[in-house]
Amino acid sequence: MVEKLAPAVPLVTALLATTPSTSAIGSTIADSTCREATKLAKSIEEMSLKANEIRKLEEKVNSLETDCNLAQIMNKEEHQKVARLTERIKNLEKEMTLGEPLGQAKEKFWANIIESVNDILPSI
Repeated sequence: MVEKLAPAVPLVTALLATTPSTSAIGSTIADSTCREATKLAKSIEEMSLKANEIRKLEEKVNSLETDCNLAQIMNKEEHQKVARLTERIKNLEKEMTLGEPLGQAKEKFWANIIESVNDILPSI
């Protein structure tokens, strides 16, 4: 990870302060060197800004990955709940379909018992 790339003192100022003064003959060389140093300083500052942007984007990606993992876990749990509820519904439907014939059988059974009792009662 890049901690801090931006210098405490702007590099352009530092380079200009350390550039020696020259005579009129050497001034063109000094100007060229100064321009190159300025370009270099600007490039370094741009790289520092880009590194900070990259770091922020990496943090955002990590955050999004965490959120995605949590969402996947929650989705899996929801699918499990749906599967359990679906199974419960199937079981209840089976009980209901068996309950109707059993109810009819009970009615017939009790009807037969009552009929038998009614047949026996007059003879008692």
